[in-house]
Amino acid sequence: MKIEDLRNVAGIYLFPCHARLAMEEGNWEEACFFWQKYLAVAPDNAVSLYYLGWCLLQQGKSTKDILPADQYRLFIEACYYFEHVLAMPDLQGHKHFQWPLSEARFRASFCCADPQKAKRLRRKAMESLADIATRENAHFPEMAAIVFWFNLEFQLGYRQRRFVARLALLTCRAVKDKYNTESSFFDTYGNVLTFYARCSSSHAERKKILLLALENFECNIQYSEGDSFSGLINSGYCLTELAQIEPDDVKAGPSLQRALDYYTQAIALNPTASNVWSSAGFSLIEIARRQESTAAKRKSLYDARKKCETAVELDPKNSVAWSNTGLVLRALALLENDTALQFKLLNDALEKSMYAAELDPTTITAYANAGYCLQQLAFYEKSDSEKCKRLYEALKNFSNASIEPQLVDTTIWISLAETLMFLSDIEHELASKHELLCKAVKNIKRAVKNDKECSSAWSTWGVTLIGLSKLEPDNAAKEKLLRDALEKCEQAKSIDPAEPAAWSNVGATLVELSRMTPDVETKRELLQSAVEKYERVVQLDSTRSHSFSLLGSALKDLAGLTTDGVAKGGLLRDALKKFARAVELDPTDDWARERVENLQSELAKMA
Repeated sequence: MKIEDLRNVAGIYLFPCHARLAMEEGNWEEACFFWQKYLAVAPDNAVSLYYLGWCLLQQGKSTKDILPADQYRLFIEACYYFEHVLAMPDLQGHKHFQWPLSEARFRASFCCADPQKAKRLRRKAMESLADIATRENAHFPEMAAIVFWFNLEFQLGYRQRRFVARLALLTCRAVKDKYNTESSFFDTYGNVLTFYARCSSSHAERKKILLLALENFECNIQYSEGDSFSGLINSGYCLTELAQIEPDDVKAGPSLQRALDYYTQAIALNPTASNVWSSAGFSLIEIARRQESTAAKRKSLYDARKKCETAVELDPKNSVAWSNTGLVLRALALLENDTALQFKLLNDALEKSMYAAELDPTTITAYANAGYCLQQLAFYEKSDSEKCKRLYEALKNFSNASIEPQLVDTTIWISLAETLMFLSDIEHELASKHELLCKAVKNIKRAVKNDKECSSAWSTWGVTLIGLSKLEPDNAAKEKLLRDALEKCEQAKSIDPAEPAAWSNVGATLVELSRMTPDVETKRELLQSAVEKYERVVQLDSTRSHSFSLLGSALKDLAGLTTDGVAKGGLLRDALKKFARAVELDPTDDWARERVENLQSELAKMA
């Protein structure tokens, strides 16, 4: 045998060995070098072609500070080798080569400078995924892997993610009978279901899917004899999400407590898992939100704060842990009566939320919480210009949180509408006021579309229409807006009869209608009805100064329509008591204090 032939034989054995060692060390560039050397000797070796493509894919994913153009080149080269393997007669369409090809195409599309070429790459990637799912021999780990890299790394559109989740779901169902005794299958199936649930905009559908996911995660725990770390944390995630879409706080409570129990067990198995500490903290935040006692709320929130801060200590780059810390601080701020401390907590919460968004721009809760903090901090500002600045910053953050309309929580749309309403109150130009309120209506319609059973969405819609009616010069158009507002507020009241704001907004609409009605008897009926609504408000919540002021104002207006001196005096004395109570609850309420003085003077003249 010639020396040259011996070298070739040596190469056949040595190059793959060097390549595999480099792969084990994560040295993808060196691995690529040796696989290329080996392919120079054996150009049609399918395994080597596949491994070279795989190493190029990993090199593109893991190389730090790589330019998009260089990253694109690596991913396209990976595609070339995967396609070469798939073109071989014995391997056409083989699933093991289809899914990395699909990943390489997707990654290349995000580094591609040409939008049309990027679109074509994504379309081809989706075709590969569809091909995998429709094959009879589809195997759940491959499909699960696809779902995970979609879920964790790609910012794809809602429809694309839902499509991939659907394919994964079909694949898992197809192999369920084969793998239904393996704990890893239940974990995979549960994760696929959870991902699919997050791609659903319907609460009913999401709840149904999450319950099935929870069933699979708990099977994972059962088959793992209770020590399944992933089963425990995933069960906790499922229960927390189920609680979030449950409108009844009483029903949501047990789910959150079960979630917390699962997280506690997971922490016992792995005390250094930052994400579990953070999730446990979030469950406590949700528990506190549903508790009635201020003392109980405070206790849950202090515990949540400790857990979230532990999560941050364990992993300072955990964006969700920072975001949850911000959520805790804002929740604590809302319980504070000390204005200075409340201001400090809100600023701290804002700082944590913005840092979370900086760490990971896809952390939606961080943007939402920053928006809430800015909205509340705006009312600490003395000048209108500073208030506007804060509110526009809040608007920007709420907009960032609503980047995917299909998956946005109803409260985000409501908050966008409320922020626009606050801005309209500060704005002086009528045209600008009108434009802001019209935008508010557009957002609140999205909230109602998202959740037709959300009382606060209907209530906010009604308040926005009242604001628009005040800008309307034509009486017929004004009345139409107010009638529409009344309908929306009544709907809110019927959905949640225990919500004080719903009753208060019905009362406010009736007062506005009374002011534009020329008929005295109709005015009286409307005001009497408004008084009844405000009385219901103070029955439901007797701690709000503003509610007593509104009731006092309606009683005073009703007294103005009464000709009988005794009856009028009774109404005015009643109004005086309500305004006095408002001042008692809030000594800084100068408007209520002024009404007390005016009524005392008027009653003295009548005596």
